[in-house]
Amino acid sequence: MHALVTTDTWGGIWTFTLELSVQLRRQGCQVTLASFGPWPAEESLATLKRWGISIHCLPWQMEWMQGAERETAAAQRELARLAVSSGAGLVHANHFAFAGLDAGIPTVLTAHSDLYSWWRQVKNCEPPPSGFHAWYRDLVIQGLEQAAIVAAPTRAVAGDLRREYGCSRPVQVIYNGRSAGDFSCCGEKSNFAAAMGRVWDEAKQLAWLGERSWPLPLAIAGPLQHPQNGQAAAPPAQDSCYLGELNGAARRRLLGRAKIYVGCARYEPFGLSALEAALSGCALALADIESQREIWGDAAGYFPVPPHPDAQAELCALLERLVKTPEAGQQARQRARECYGSYRMASEYRQLYRQAMARGARVPQPPESAVAPCA
Repeated sequence: MHALVTTDTWGGIWTFTLELSVQLRRQGCQVTLASFGPWPAEESLATLKRWGISIHCLPWQMEWMQGAERETAAAQRELARLAVSSGAGLVHANHFAFAGLDAGIPTVLTAHSDLYSWWRQVKNCEPPPSGFHAWYRDLVIQGLEQAAIVAAPTRAVAGDLRREYGCSRPVQVIYNGRSAGDFSCCGEKSNFAAAMGRVWDEAKQLAWLGERSWPLPLAIAGPLQHPQNGQAAAPPAQDSCYLGELNGAARRRLLGRAKIYVGCARYEPFGLSALEAALSGCALALADIESQREIWGDAAGYFPVPPHPDAQAELCALLERLVKTPEAGQQARQRARECYGSYRMASEYRQLYRQAMARGARVPQPPESAVAPCA
């Protein structure tokens, strides 16, 4: 089995695809990556080389970026050519735009997140009317229709697809996974909390976290600069320590020392940083949103989603309680190891690949045709 897998280096999709690709290789699959965005880190390239995973880095903008509508057709043609030339038997698209490539092979689409759900949950409204947003919505609907199989990392994301795009076809939920052996919780924990994410992304609310005082030291890590417009968010202030953007090894060291991980996102379709923290033995203090309740259940503590007026007070109380509850980190780690392993994730995707290949490719609609609702 040979899969062409699309990815990008702007966020969690890269971590997901790197982990998945390695596990697929362990299980005997051949993998070719088609990557968008900045050049991958040397650490990641070394991993790909070690596992015999080829990668093609492409220059196109991602579908959620303003102006992508002018480039996507060319990116689709390039990906179709790569699918044919690589000899792949299946495309695993991690972007809606590549779910219906004209390559004669089936596609499994994983819907990791979407722009309309981001607006709904972060801004409490739909995106403003524009040609770009209308194009994006049609693109998502078309991708959901054209994929042989649609997957999502949580039931919460599957619900978003139904609400925002009228998708009525089945969506297979496959939870993301990480390799427990890559994260250590054997050392002594220090009395501080850690938070990670894209500081420039309003959904993560790291600025809110960094602007307030907490009952224990707080370390925040993540990029400040928006990948498209170049605007940089202000570094978190107050009593927090901003560490900048960390590579994989530095992230693992930080989480290995932190006692608590704090996630205050308004929109978090899965949350790989929380999973990495749990595997590192951190107790979890999370904003009370649907996806995090689904993933962590009783293995995390929750506080009202900022900017709720009680959010700061309740998070302070939660942090004080978790500091005094050493078993909280053990509970989160146990759930992470039992439910969110990468071998399990890859096995479930292999099963989807087999199902998709048995069904065959759907016939792509020409770009100028009207887009029908999901069926």
